[in-house]
Amino acid sequence: MYPDRESDLDIRVVDQDTIDMANKFYALTEPVMLSILDNDLEAEYPFDLAKDERQVIRHFQTASLILGRSGTGKTTCLVFKLVGKHLVGKRIVGEKPVRQVFLTRSSILAGKLKAITQRLIETLVSKSLHVERPQDDGNCPSSKAEDSIEESVLTLNDQSFPLVCSYDHFLRILENTVRAFDRQNFQGLEAPYPGQSEVAKAKYQEERQPVDYYGFKVDYWPRFSKALTKTLSVDLVFAEIMGVIKGSASSRDSLVPLCREEYLTRSSRLAPAFNLENDRSHVYEIFETYEALKLERGDVDNVDRVIKVLRAVREDSSLKKLLRSKFDEVYIDEVQDQRMLDIQLLLSFIKDGRGFHFAGDTAQAISQESTFRFSDIKALFYEHFAGVSLSARQGQLARPTMFTLSKNYRSHKAILALASLVMELLWKGFPETVDKLEPEIGQLSGPKPVIFLGCDADILVSTNVGLVKLSERTADFGAEQVILVRDEEMKAELQSEIGDVALVLTILQSKGMEFDDVILWNFFTKSKHSVGIRSLNASMKDERSTFDARKHCAMCSELKNLYVAVTRARIQLFFIESSEDALVSVVEMLTRRVPQPLVEVTRPYDTDFPEKLKSLRPGTSVDPRRWALRGEQLMLQHSYKDALLCFRKAGDERGATFAEGKVYEEEGRRCMATNDTEGFSRNMEAAVKNFTEVNRIGDAVSSLVRMDQFGRAAQLWMEQDEYGKAAPFFAQAKLYNEAAHCYGLASKHTEAAAMLHRGGDYDGLVLYLSKNQGNMLTNSHRTYTRLCNMLLKQGKISLWNRKVAIEMLGTKAEQEDCFIEYEMHEELAELYNDQQKHKDLYRLLIRMGKLERALSIAVKEQLWSLSDEISEDEVLKLLDYTSAGLFYQASQKNHTTAIEIEEKYGGLLTNDMKLKARQWQAGLRLRPGKGIISRQQLAETEGDVVKRFINLLNIIDFAEIAQAATLNEIPYEMIQQAIKILRDLALKDDRLAWSTTLLLLGLWENNNPQEPYVLLPWSPLRQTLSRSHTVDFPRMAKQWVLDQMASAILALDIKARNLWRLKWPVRCVQFLVKGSPAKNPLSFSEGTYIV
Repeated sequence: MYPDRESDLDIRVVDQDTIDMANKFYALTEPVMLSILDNDLEAEYPFDLAKDERQVIRHFQTASLILGRSGTGKTTCLVFKLVGKHLVGKRIVGEKPVRQVFLTRSSILAGKLKAITQRLIETLVSKSLHVERPQDDGNCPSSKAEDSIEESVLTLNDQSFPLVCSYDHFLRILENTVRAFDRQNFQGLEAPYPGQSEVAKAKYQEERQPVDYYGFKVDYWPRFSKALTKTLSVDLVFAEIMGVIKGSASSRDSLVPLCREEYLTRSSRLAPAFNLENDRSHVYEIFETYEALKLERGDVDNVDRVIKVLRAVREDSSLKKLLRSKFDEVYIDEVQDQRMLDIQLLLSFIKDGRGFHFAGDTAQAISQESTFRFSDIKALFYEHFAGVSLSARQGQLARPTMFTLSKNYRSHKAILALASLVMELLWKGFPETVDKLEPEIGQLSGPKPVIFLGCDADILVSTNVGLVKLSERTADFGAEQVILVRDEEMKAELQSEIGDVALVLTILQSKGMEFDDVILWNFFTKSKHSVGIRSLNASMKDERSTFDARKHCAMCSELKNLYVAVTRARIQLFFIESSEDALVSVVEMLTRRVPQPLVEVTRPYDTDFPEKLKSLRPGTSVDPRRWALRGEQLMLQHSYKDALLCFRKAGDERGATFAEGKVYEEEGRRCMATNDTEGFSRNMEAAVKNFTEVNRIGDAVSSLVRMDQFGRAAQLWMEQDEYGKAAPFFAQAKLYNEAAHCYGLASKHTEAAAMLHRGGDYDGLVLYLSKNQGNMLTNSHRTYTRLCNMLLKQGKISLWNRKVAIEMLGTKAEQEDCFIEYEMHEELAELYNDQQKHKDLYRLLIRMGKLERALSIAVKEQLWSLSDEISEDEVLKLLDYTSAGLFYQASQKNHTTAIEIEEKYGGLLTNDMKLKARQWQAGLRLRPGKGIISRQQLAETEGDVVKRFINLLNIIDFAEIAQAATLNEIPYEMIQQAIKILRDLALKDDRLAWSTTLLLLGLWENNNPQEPYVLLPWSPLRQTLSRSHTVDFPRMAKQWVLDQMASAILALDIKARNLWRLKWPVRCVQFLVKGSPAKNPLSFSEGTYIV
């Protein structure tokens, strides 16, 4: 058997594996033999193809449009085409690898195709081309799960290709690229702080998906007015909004939706789903309400996402250049599920028109987000590349080559014959909505479809069909059987009648799925378009009869639904219709108006009815594994109630618990849409319970987020050590420190810093930035240092963390400015010392009042010899103040303190400095409290400065006066000298007297108009003064020293009187004359006193 030959196998006598084998033939090459001998079960090899398929795969001269019905091998052609081009590129040494992207709408299909593609490439590269296998570094998007949110084009490398993913996943990569590119351009300066756009704006988008058909149906549709929705189908309305009003080719330039007038006057050819003006008006009102609600809820849909990326690409030439450098080819499977804006986005960054390869089928265009036509793609493609093809004089570059595939590998001839008739009807009635193809060719034979007329729902629970449960005596269908109905209303009605004996789906739900047996329930009986069917039938049998497509525009969707339903069946197809009258035209068309009958028809009164009824039994046993697989497939399609049925039939408790949780969640969302808050909370809590029970944390978190319980959501992720996922929810709960902690554990340091800032923990922010400086991007860290500088100016950082904040500034000059601005003298001194700015350090230490350290710097660095600004006289003055401070401290503490300046600095001092040091050391013994200072001791004291200081200090301190025991010990000369100094100070403003006073009071006279005096730590004025720049020091110093001198004089007067009385006591005249005192010593009338 060869691929180009037909088979006479009957599909009923072979299993699916045999069918697959019959469709695949491998060349017995050496690599295949080696794979068999090595028992390499992972190896994947290309099988032989039919002639038309080989022609598709080998064509690269222009873009490719591959048109084929369901099951004709379109996807296979795309995969082999991609792999072949990839391998050819590997053979060319020095050639840049071809960067290919393979896109499909279904994430399920994307996962399967990704695995097949990788195995094909790895097998062929390693065993045929003898070159090294591509190593997966774990960092490229192609090696990650579809739910990753971290990927961007900036992270792609040669090992990332070919990139096989869903279109949604690829769009997420582009969105991340736009955000990352913006941050690069603006160096991370996102107001009001870095990381806010990801944290604040994203809200909980990591868990919340864009509005798709399921979200539209559950969250939005119940909110619309019943007057608008009662006659409209939710799936058609959503498709109209996404594909016509928002995402059609007409919007590709303006990137804005159609206005009401544009939509209402749009031709039925471009918008065939709704032809009546009243219907269109209702659809547009729904659209306007939807957009308002979406804005209010903070949601976006997929068209919004595409427009945002497309606008960014158009407005930023650098971004467009980046994207064009990253992608060479794009392969799109099931292109009929795409919108025109999606195609426009891809066209914007694939520069070579030959790099586009599309495969699809307009007959299957019943996606809830698309109103697809191949002619639109052709027109769009030509407009985009016409200029390039003209300049290159290659007109074919702007015209994709159309390929058609008619050989069907999925269904058998009888089903394909009926499907071909449906396609003929579509082409006859609506030629511009579907592409004409040759009838499909099947390789296997099989039973004709059967129409059961005049049957109600009881037939489905009859013991004559399905697998009979002996305990219940009812039918039970298998996982490979399905009952299809046209809409949700019919589904609910039928399920209420038959229970859970079979899986019941709408046609829309079944798209993308396959079953052995398909039962189509009351499709024609419940049709609202019987007149259209009769009209179309009449036009088929009589060429003179015309079909009014405008009048019967709804028939287009009806026929497409029929085609999809028919092609879901692999083996058997059944129509069960309760009405015979409604199917007269249909039966006539399918049995009499064709060369051979396409269907078999039976009624309850026909003799063959019981035998036909038995054919509804499943061909295999009710396999639990198949039920579980079917349940998983339905879960991915949001058909949760149906999945629950499958898991229960499979005995899969875990799957059933999960599916039941999704049912609760869906019901909760419906309650929210109808403002039933009690029902919403009850269902959501039940959903959370189910999800946590089976460890579906992401789903539990999603439900908690819908209840605005962000703290609980974050805690769930914390318990799973998913710190990066927990952090945004802590932020939503306003638990910013917890959010920062989680971001830190997830090594997202910029976001952690953003949370600390947002929570007002500015000290924590400073410490975090200091600790993680090496872990953050340079631009981000620099931005935060500027932020910390702003916080410093606002006084929002505590004193003990200011140093840490300033030390993070980029340059030493910036740090110096901040230390000066915030009067952080100790830190500034440390900075000067580290930079060996000795002169600046010297001046700073003086301003700080640390004259001893200033003297040390001046002497060790010999500053008087290095700078004209610092003279030796100033250093001598500094030595005076330093010694005076030590002198003063020794007087206060009453213990001996050596002034060992000469010993400390040795040969670094000049002779004058050494002399000055000796003078102070000698004068230390004359400090207050060390006994009476004799005239000789004072005279022997060297140095006028030292002598005047000792003289004035001892008098003002009262020590010398207090220690005098006799009148002769009172230091009259010292008092006279002190009075002279103060008289000169008060009356003459004598400079010498002023300098002595300043030295005595610990006031350093500075050469700074803004801060003319520095109050030293040991100054006696510190008891009453605080900030030097708020005090008039000249006035205060004079007042203080004069007050102290006045007090000393008063003390002297008291002391002298007391000593005088001790030496010459009081005597009265009577005592001196008579020898006895007067009776009343105080009475001057009785006696006179002589003193």
